[in-house]
Amino acid sequence: MRSIRQRSARAVLFPSLLSPLFLGAFTYAAEATPAACPSPAPTKTIRIVNNTDSTLQLFIQSPIFANKKQTEADLWMQAQCGVDDWVNIGSPTVPLWNSSRNFKTTRLYRAYIEINNASKGIPPKGAGRRDPYYVEVTVPFYSQLKQISAGRLGLDPDQYIDWWNANRMYIFDTAAAYNSAKWTNNLDVPTPQPGGGLPQPDVTTVGTNLFKCVSSDNAPCSVVLKEAAINPPDGIPFQLQEYTMGSALGPPLNNKLSPPTRTNMENQWVNYNVSSLDSVFLSVAMGPVGRNAPEFVGSAMTVRDLRTKLGVYSSNGAGWPFFVPTYFDSVEHVGFPSSVSRACSVSVPFTSSYNFPAYQLPKIPGTYNLLTESYQGAPGADGANPPIPPILSSNPSNWATVYKDHKCSPPTVPPYVDPPALGSTGKKVVDLWDLCLKPSPLDNSQTCVRIRALRDLFLASYTANCSGKGDVPTWQLARAVYGWVPVDYKGCTGKDLVLQPNFATRQREYCELQYNYLDPTIKANPKYLFNPYTAFIHSPASSGGLESSAYAFSIDDALSFKHVVSTGVIIAVGGSAGLVNQTGQKIPTTITEALTHCRQDH
Repeated sequence: MRSIRQRSARAVLFPSLLSPLFLGAFTYAAEATPAACPSPAPTKTIRIVNNTDSTLQLFIQSPIFANKKQTEADLWMQAQCGVDDWVNIGSPTVPLWNSSRNFKTTRLYRAYIEINNASKGIPPKGAGRRDPYYVEVTVPFYSQLKQISAGRLGLDPDQYIDWWNANRMYIFDTAAAYNSAKWTNNLDVPTPQPGGGLPQPDVTTVGTNLFKCVSSDNAPCSVVLKEAAINPPDGIPFQLQEYTMGSALGPPLNNKLSPPTRTNMENQWVNYNVSSLDSVFLSVAMGPVGRNAPEFVGSAMTVRDLRTKLGVYSSNGAGWPFFVPTYFDSVEHVGFPSSVSRACSVSVPFTSSYNFPAYQLPKIPGTYNLLTESYQGAPGADGANPPIPPILSSNPSNWATVYKDHKCSPPTVPPYVDPPALGSTGKKVVDLWDLCLKPSPLDNSQTCVRIRALRDLFLASYTANCSGKGDVPTWQLARAVYGWVPVDYKGCTGKDLVLQPNFATRQREYCELQYNYLDPTIKANPKYLFNPYTAFIHSPASSGGLESSAYAFSIDDALSFKHVVSTGVIIAVGGSAGLVNQTGQKIPTTITEALTHCRQDH
């Protein structure tokens, strides 16, 4: 839902969320921007360590820098490449510097890590082996895609791939899931979106490809670059990791740096986190390369133990919804058409001519995604019907019957079924909001008082931009609060929450609500538990939780987001072996401690 690109606007000064109004150009600095970015590009390393019982496969994905608004740009590329023709679109007293050299990209770019051994991936640890297997990837700051005409640096789209700013890594523990991700894309006819089509288009670079990879079992390892137009569908089980290398300073968040470049690129840093915000599937621990490494973030739980706990928590949808598994393939299967692949099957693999075993499951959503996907097709939702194929087991609630033949395209469009199958724990989230917003009798518990205060904050933000749109449904309001984003309803989005009165107070109270599972009074009266998913992520394993310092909601990252001087990062899956520091980040045990884990935006 929210990427490191968005969070790094605060943590490492990525500016793309800001879009000030155009106020007119006051000054212009006519300097000689370089003809191309420096070559060779700087590099850092990512080591992925496999402590699991399964083979791991992965790819890195660079985002689309659409840069649709005037001040949106890839600041990392602007700073590294020495852009210096800045225009002040603010005022003489409050400058806001902007450059049209925004390094736009129009498609996703992927770096597939291909290991040519018996398992075609990072092997499991195996009996009698002391150290786990790993692969280490050397990641360049950027790859150049085309020759650049004189004076055109940063002006034409898709000149470079930025592998350092706001990148994602997708990790798979079955060959079936990896195959599905490689064989999904936008297939619009007659012309796919940029990066669309199957097989995924190859990427051709200019100059030396600085990507390298080394496998601990000395198997041949290569990095294959591809284009894509869509993210892997959520029905494919994967663990999503995020990182940003280096830190860029400059406009629009920092307008005080000296000309001519007005930027500063600090390449000594790495920035990383482990996120359970959108979903949880694998246990991951993350730390930096080098001495004096801080405590790792995430979880050192074995994947086997994690899967047991996910299974108990979800209870096959009776407790909490799960992502409905969808299988995709490189070849057609009669009767199994797909809009994003050559074939698609729901919940089970294809019945014939399929060379992969079933996925390992479950994968479950965070609370924001639970509300977003469970109410697609409901009154007040963006779409008129549930998604096809289903994303969560909650919507439609009778999905198993609708898709009993496992075809991703049912004979008729399934209608939304009210209520969605949220499960006993998921339903408690909606029940709490109904209780607290019920006008009579008014519940004056601290939890309900704070929920009503959040309602007022978010509705004020919405009505400031979107008057006359009617009443916002409770589920839409709750969805915005759990995502900590303005209400988006009937084609209109509320104003930035930070601009609302009492924002700082509401944000602090929101953090306390997220951690109210630590309050003894809530334990005694659990109907007031604000977010059971947060409790599940952070609670001790002995209490049924995942004992993870990964952040469970969008501002839960004051400590789990790391900004460290290092030459790279280490990602350990299914245990802490392979990390420099194998002590985990402390997880809050009191509300007071929890406040230090929440980011304060104002």
